[in-house]
Formats: sequence, C-alpha cells, structure tokens
Amino acid sequence: MNKKKIALIFGLSIAFYSQAEDVATESNASATTSPEASTPAATATEERSMPTSQINRIRGLINQLSQNQSHEIRTLNANGEDFLALFRDATRDPQGCIILLHGDTEHPDWPSVINPVRTTLNSNSWCSLSIEIPDVYPKESLTLAVAPEETEPTASTENQVFSLPNEETIFARIDTAIEFLTEQDFTTFAILGHRTGASYAIKYSADKELTDGALLLIAPIAPEEVSSFELSNIISATQLPILDYYFDTSVKESRFAQARQSAANKREEGLVYQQIKAFQDQRYQAAGEKRLTQRVWGFLKQNTPQKDQRRPLPSIQKGLFHQPKF
Repeated sequence: MNKKKIALIFGLSIAFYSQAEDVATESNASATTSPEASTPAATATEERSMPTSQINRIRGLINQLSQNQSHEIRTLNANGEDFLALFRDATRDPQGCIILLHGDTEHPDWPSVINPVRTTLNSNSWCSLSIEIPDVYPKESLTLAVAPEETEPTASTENQVFSLPNEETIFARIDTAIEFLTEQDFTTFAILGHRTGASYAIKYSADKELTDGALLLIAPIAPEEVSSFELSNIISATQLPILDYYFDTSVKESRFAQARQSAANKREEGLVYQQIKAFQDQRYQAAGEKRLTQRVWGFLKQNTPQKDQRRPLPSIQKGLFHQPKF
C-alpha cells in the first residue's frame, strides 16, 4: 500500500514539473516575439494614473454644500475652463465684495481663515466670492521622465520677470470673478489671499496696477521654486492699502515678513501698510478666527470708501425713570 502511494505521488510530481516547463517555454517564446518586450524603455515612460486629489476635494465640497448651501454654489468659466466659486451676498447695506484666494491643496470653503471670513463678513455689509485655485503642483498623473539638463543662465533669462505657477490660469479666474461681481452691481473689491493664495494676490494687484479696493494677506507663503525676496519686492509697486496678518512660526516666515515690511517702506507716502504678528497659540481656535475676522472687517471699513447706511438708527424716547422693555 505504501509503495503504491509513493508511486502515485512520484508520477504526479513528474507531470506537474513537465507542465511547468511547457508554460515557461511558451512565456519565453512570447517575450522574444513581442515588440513591446524588446524595448524595456517603453514601460519606463508609461504614464501611471493617480487619484485626482483636487477634483475629489472639490467634488466632496460640492456634495457637502449641496445639502444646505446650494444657493451659494456658482460655476464660472475662464479661458474655456469651468471652476467653482462660492458667493455669499451681504445681508444689508453692501459696501463691496471680497474675493478669497485659498492656499495650495485647500478649497474655497477651507475651515481655517477662508470659511470664517466668508461666513462673517456678509453680516458686516460685505459680500464674498471664494474661487477655486488650482494646486501649485497637480497630482492628477505621474509620469516617469528624465529631468531636463540645467543650463547656465543668460542675460535674457536673468532680466525676465518671474511668474508664479499657474499664474495665467489664476489671473484669468480673478478677472472672471471681478466681471461676475460687476454684473451684481458691486463697484468696490478687495482681494484676500491665504498662504500661497496671498502670493497670487500680491502679484495680481501689482501687475494689474489696481488702485481701488484693498489687499489682505493672511499667513502668506511663497510657492516652492519662487524666491520670497523677489515676491516681497513686488509689494513696493502695489497701490492698494495692505493688511499683512502673519504668524511668526519659523525663521523663514520671520525673514519673509521682514522683507515684506522693507518693501512696503519703499511705497509712496500715504499708502497704508499694516503688518500684524498674530498670536501663534490661538491661530486655529475660535478666539483666533474671531480676532482675524474683526481685523479684516475693521481694515476694510477704514481703508475703503464707505457708502451711507440706508437704515437710520432707531429713535428712542426716554423719560426720567425710563425702564427698558424686555
């Protein structure tokens, strides 16, 4: 009995081994005859699809807001490309509208800075329009490619004015936002930029030579591969009153703030530049957000033309022993 089992096992192992040899032979033959297999470089340059992080981020935001705030959702178009905008009208006596530029990898209703400002100013006579800003470095796809060789700088490249990533796209979206607000009969505009969004706000106001409105920079940082020193120098060419609200959390941010202040000192006399170093411990807490929104509203009220309030204050007649009614 044991001998029969051993013989059976031995026979099955020989059959399995011969079948494995046949499969290996067929795979080797197909590999030698396939043209793609003969060029290993073809697989190295093949594009690999990755999750579209910003598309998913915006899609999730739209789904969330569609439940109770669908009336705020707008779809605007710039250069043939649709983008998301969140419009929140002023509840009374509109003085102007503020355009919000969120930071890299954020969205138009980001819980820090963007949401508190856009949901608070509307009760203080300012509408808000928060627009979608594309990521500095899109993550839609990853291509394995060899980096280009570095070339020595020439005189023509050294004298060129630097540009920010996606600058043309973002500036076109700001233009579209202003056109949209103009159609809503708004004439006074302010631009608020958070993090990298502040970099685009600085350069846009300087390139467009804006003279009406206000510029608000909240925790500004320069995108990678962009010199913070060159970005700071642009402030000297701006003609708008500027609120510079930052958190001194690192040596790099401190030097960037000093460079912005130095550039602002070169501006014409009379142009307002207010730099505030905020408290670090409360920057993401309710108290810190409230302090920020109050600073933003107060700055706009003091540095933009204010219209007469249409609602007069209620008149109260008081007697000698007046008792308020509750």
